Amino acid sequence: MKIHHIGYLVENIEKAVEEFKSFGGLLAGDIVFDESRLVDIAFIQIGNTLIELISPKEDSEDAAKSLRRLKNTPYHICFECENIGKTIESMECREGYKLVKEPQVAVAIGNRKVAFMYSDKIGLFDLLETEKNE
Repeated sequence: MKIHHIGYLVENIEKAVEEFKSFGGLLAGDIVFDESRLVDIAFIQIGNTLIELISPKEDSEDAAKSLRRLKNTPYHICFECENIGKTIESMECREGYKLVKEPQVAVAIGNRKVAFMYSDKIGLFDLLETEKNE
């Protein structure tokens, strides 16, 4: 597996985009509304690092609660994997790893499958299936 991006919770996505641009970041695509998660998403490329800005709407359960508790902050690391089902199965066999959200289509990442997991050792992370397995 390799790191695909770092997820970053933000209250105001437009302001966050402008701030990350001031650090030399480039907006990689448009700001996208993800209807299933009720969040706005934008990707910023800074050097070799991709940052996913996530701005939840009020009705968004998980992300909005996290934003209220944590404020603007890094939120998760996304690992890219070849087969999301097999990777989840393998992770769940490890002590302390749990599937938080079943795999679903990520509209902001070319409709690739993504699943959120949690480990008491490393916290929240997500798995993103590579394009070749769509």
